[in-house]
Amino acid sequence: MIKRYLGYIYEQTLFVLGEKQAERYIKKRSLGLFAVPVGILLIFILCAWQKNDSRILLAYPVVAVFITYYIFDYRIIKKAKDRRRQMRLELAEILERIAVLLDAGVTLWNAAVIVSDGNGDGSVGAFEEELRCAVRRFQGDSGYYYDPEAAFEEMAVKCSDSTVSTFVSLIVQNSRKGTDELAELLRIQAVNARSERRMLAKQLAEEASTLMLLPSVLVLIAIMALAVAPAIIKLI
Repeated sequence: MIKRYLGYIYEQTLFVLGEKQAERYIKKRSLGLFAVPVGILLIFILCAWQKNDSRILLAYPVVAVFITYYIFDYRIIKKAKDRRRQMRLELAEILERIAVLLDAGVTLWNAAVIVSDGNGDGSVGAFEEELRCAVRRFQGDSGYYYDPEAAFEEMAVKCSDSTVSTFVSLIVQNSRKGTDELAELLRIQAVNARSERRMLAKQLAEEASTLMLLPSVLVLIAIMALAVAPAIIKLI
């Protein structure tokens, strides 16, 4: 179970940071998993010694596990979730651009290379970054393509997202069968991606409205406290 969890954390780190930075982060995490709990233990021992109460040490395991998990794992998991959400928001545009290039007579893998370069304004989205990584795996120096299907399948495994897996399976199946309906199929998938993007945008709006309630509740509590405080002071 622990081995599976560590593998999951490494996959999320690789997805968020990339291969080089992921290796550095895993090394830093391994060092931190030793240093942070030791530091927390020293703090608890100091508090217990000053207050002459050894029961404080009973809370150490819970606090140590919570802090180390938040510092090293929770942020990576959250970033991976946000990155997958961003990729879903960008999917419809990517599909449309590939379909337009295919209609213009560009080959499938050349279209993937062109789309991976971004919109031409220097900005590159999360989906385009993953496409660029896949292109680097199969594009040779002389322009020859080395097993692009395997590179796209590796991208699907790395992203571990249903929408990306559907996109990759559509691309790979069409490349192996050689049908001429890929552009139309991509446009159909783009329509579905737009519907999912609208649902996702609605979900994000609901989450934002829920978060906006928290400051209002805090302000209401403060106003009630200011209104009730004089009466309580007089009673006392």
